[in-house]
Amino acid sequence: MKQLKIIIISILVLFSISGCSFFGDDGGTTGGNPLTVDVNLASYDNSIASMILRMIIDDAKANITSLNFCFKRIRFKTSSNGSEFNYNFDIGEVAILSTGTTLNAITIQAGTYSRVEFDLEKDCDGTTKPSVSFVNGNGSFQTNDRITIKFDGNFTIDQTTLSLFVSNFTSVIKTYNGTNNDIKITLEALSGTF
Repeated sequence: MKQLKIIIISILVLFSISGCSFFGDDGGTTGGNPLTVDVNLASYDNSIASMILRMIIDDAKANITSLNFCFKRIRFKTSSNGSEFNYNFDIGEVAILSTGTTLNAITIQAGTYSRVEFDLEKDCDGTTKPSVSFVNGNGSFQTNDRITIKFDGNFTIDQTTLSLFVSNFTSVIKTYNGTNNDIKITLEALSGTF
């Protein structure tokens, strides 16, 4: 009887250590298996930087009335060997909301990445839309330039949501007063975070 208990306990320990992979089901979370991830742009109005900016700059000049990005492609770069995964991300023109914006779900290899990049292009959805357009307290601005915005830092795709923080972009857009020709240079010089 004592030997039977030892055998049963040994089997239970074996199952608990090996987990679901013992039965051939990895669930898409180990070994680089694909995982479907919802990509979101996080709220930018409630950030500490936004609150400080509102205290320093007159509210009439520190707001975004509208902000639209025309998404064409998304790129994930790995931190281990520098390889990248490019995905067409033809979700078209999207209004970026201060409360946060859900972009789309994408299936990607589970793993560790060091950068996410979005290519913003004019006519991204087959209509005549600028790559970036926005209205702030200083006026209306837009560009047809192809723009790549980036988000830097190590992150691991092992869950179903990826939130990207855009406050570095929106804090500049809120007070932007340059020309339409300078939007590309201004935005590409910035980096969002995870």
